Amino acid sequence: MLCGCRPGEAAECKGSDLETVTSMSGDPVHILHIRGTKTKAADRRVPVPDELYDLIKAVPPEEYISVTRNHGKHGQNWSRHFRTFCEHAKITADDLSAYNLRHEYGTECARRGLDVRVIMRLMGHSSIKMTAEVYTNLEDSDVLSSVSTLRHVRSGVHPGSPSDQDVHPPVHPKSKAVGNA
Repeated sequence: MLCGCRPGEAAECKGSDLETVTSMSGDPVHILHIRGTKTKAADRRVPVPDELYDLIKAVPPEEYISVTRNHGKHGQNWSRHFRTFCEHAKITADDLSAYNLRHEYGTECARRGLDVRVIMRLMGHSSIKMTAEVYTNLEDSDVLSSVSTLRHVRSGVHPGSPSDQDVHPPVHPKSKAVGNA
């Protein structure tokens, strides 16, 4: 969920695929090199949240990041391992799969306002259509919350700015708005 990897991609990540770079603002950013094979776009670098980085930063370069209890590489039985994890965590959703976490990642990126082209790259898609139609499962509440943003766009005020508290629609100087008669 935290990087949007396909389960098979996550199984292939090694300690050597993790790096820290400096962002344009000068802050450190943790990056994971995903060596996807599904499409040309699947080979990509994605940001790693600090909480995940803290869990995997000590993995030696030659070792897999995600291993089984016996320290072996996850193979084709990824789904079985995921089910076992859900059982231990007392998660009982019958239709939950490791791949659902990938869908949730795309949806959460969209909810946070990321451009669909950025989401497409993060997820390793070669088609924006796949990202937009399959991986951004927005709810009615997501659409309704965008109304506030649209109001700010029309008013020329950015959400959160000091003048955000007193937003009024723009009035043309020749209009007969209340108070201008």
